[in-house]
Amino acid sequence: MVRRCATLSRCLSVNSAQSVVDAETHLIVAHEVTNQGHDRDLLTKMATQAKEALQREDLHILADKGYFSAQEILACHEAGITATVPRSDTSGARSRGYFVKADFAYEHHADIYRCPAGQALTHRTTTEQQGLQMRRYWTDVCKDCALKSRCTTGQERRASRWEHEHPVEASNARRRSP
Repeated sequence: MVRRCATLSRCLSVNSAQSVVDAETHLIVAHEVTNQGHDRDLLTKMATQAKEALQREDLHILADKGYFSAQEILACHEAGITATVPRSDTSGARSRGYFVKADFAYEHHADIYRCPAGQALTHRTTTEQQGLQMRRYWTDVCKDCALKSRCTTGQERRASRWEHEHPVEASNARRRSP
């Protein structure tokens, strides 16, 4: 439901109905009406309500990409809720012919990213971005790489990894598995 204000100088008010449906019974087990313009920070709140209503120790919740938030997926993980939410592709790099982060494989045992050309991007520094600890990876061999034109316009391709990236990767893996 949308309520328009009387004049253009006032904001647009948006009401959004949130609901969680039990996959077994097909019944709504949690619902709420909000005035937020997006769903990104509602995943944990709605999943927790559903978990309590169903009186479950654990819960697996599926949501559309409008709910994607790495912090919300982590919060669900910490609350004993398995969240499967597709990541939104917001960069547009793939449509321009460039590789995206998903094309780089993270190797946990070595703490490196492996690029599409097979080179290792090693951890170089850790920075804080918007309150999140981000590990930064890159390699110095990009200048001679045959795939450089599809990878980066800079000196080297860099990859960032949030310190709590593992629940997000698990969500992506569940979404891709048969």
